Amino acid sequence: MPRLAETWYFRTTPLERLNRVVQPSWYCDITTERWTGRKALRRTIEHEREHTRSILATLAAHGAGEHRSAGGGSTGAPVDRGARPFV
Repeated sequence: MPRLAETWYFRTTPLERLNRVVQPSWYCDITTERWTGRKALRRTIEHEREHTRSILATLAAHGAGEHRSAGGGSTGAPVDRGARPFV
């Protein structure tokens, strides 16, 4: 999911501005590439998906989601599920 700033930008920018074709010269070395609001949104979403795939691959490689101990605690110590909270 795109970050909050990008979501805000695409929701609040007028359509006339999003439909413009620009050749940005900031934040990039290639200044001949043409961009529209649609292309920027598509690339933003794809970038987020790439991050998500990378995170999922890292979690899978490290065995995330597997139970590491019978007790279920992060330290391996048994957890007392019937304990009362401090009053």
